[in-house]
Amino acid sequence: MIRETDAITEDLLALPRKVRASLACSLIRSLDERTDPDAEQAWKREIRRRYRLFKKDRTRGRPLKQVLADLRAKLR
Repeated sequence: MIRETDAITEDLLALPRKVRASLACSLIRSLDERTDPDAEQAWKREIRRRYRLFKKDRTRGRPLKQVLADLRAKLR
């Protein structure tokens, strides 16, 4: 079984980056034992809420480079 897994992994890593990313998303979704059918609508509401706050100047955006740098630092 381990050899089979290693062979499959090797084959998958040879795939183009976009294909690997799509496959990774599918695999991660398959691990989620329960799904929330309302999640997409909830995220849309949250995005609209945050956008309204941003437009009313009640919150500040940050440059993506800074956000990513902060995340990388936290993951180290």
